[in-house]
Amino acid sequence: MLRDVTEGDLPVFFEQQLDREANRMAASMARWRGILADGTITKKTIHFDGSVAGHVLSFESSGKREVSYWIGKRYWGRGIATRALSTFLGQVEERPLHARAAKDNTASIRVLEKCAFAIRGEDEGFSNARGVEVEEFILELQANAGSSPRFERSVAMRTEDAGVFVGPEDGKALVNPIGGRMVAKLRDEDTGGAYSIHDNTIPPGSPGPRPHIHRHHEEAFYVLEGEFTMRVGARRITAPAGSFVVVPRGVVHQPSNPGTEPTRVLLIFSPAGMDRFFEEAAEGRMPLQAEPEDPAVRERLAAFTERYGYEFAELPPS
Repeated sequence: MLRDVTEGDLPVFFEQQLDREANRMAASMARWRGILADGTITKKTIHFDGSVAGHVLSFESSGKREVSYWIGKRYWGRGIATRALSTFLGQVEERPLHARAAKDNTASIRVLEKCAFAIRGEDEGFSNARGVEVEEFILELQANAGSSPRFERSVAMRTEDAGVFVGPEDGKALVNPIGGRMVAKLRDEDTGGAYSIHDNTIPPGSPGPRPHIHRHHEEAFYVLEGEFTMRVGARRITAPAGSFVVVPRGVVHQPSNPGTEPTRVLLIFSPAGMDRFFEEAAEGRMPLQAEPEDPAVRERLAAFTERYGYEFAELPPS
């Protein structure tokens, strides 16, 4: 999640930038206050798992629009930089965009290339992090002809370990907010921000969540066990084991299990951005099955669903 930088974030940025292994530059609060006051700079705080993980900026430099980002060391290696930059590029529409990275900083170069930046040249520049001149690559992001300039997903899956293996008992177990058990088998960071996969058991007689729309995601269901019922627009689908149901973004739908036996489905969201939805829904006891009567709960639910592009809607007559 990205949100606007506030002055309360500055002590965290300052502490991160004092890490001698991560950055030897003498960061100053005055510099950040200057950034906050500069209306030409787009600045976003990277918020992850309830904490400030870093920041991402867009600014003018020598007549060109550049981007830069910083991730606190404790958050390295978790795909956060790629996800944050990809989201940021959907909010900054100016193209082309430029970035600089030291030639030996393979991690940053890889993040930029995942987000469709390409190396356009080489240069020498002063590295604030190292306090010395370094050789660096100049990277550029061009808007693809005939397509939207908004980049909502990364272009490559994580391959550090030559693939991802998830065993039968692996994954993060969650309490499904509509009842039953859910296991997050692949998280956003496992796929470079391309998709997430959840093993979902729906108890018998479950009406499922209220009819809803996903504004930013395709949702797919593969039925592993039992029988699954899905309303997609005006259509009612009864799907036995081995069936595959795909719901495009923006289409109202409602999954349910009216039968007498549990149903087990593999739930896939693409692109990234929904793996934390179910965790937050469970932790916050978000009422997804029935409209709450308490105005305060309704307001909290509306803020939660808006963050994920999840919108309750009416089904048309079947």
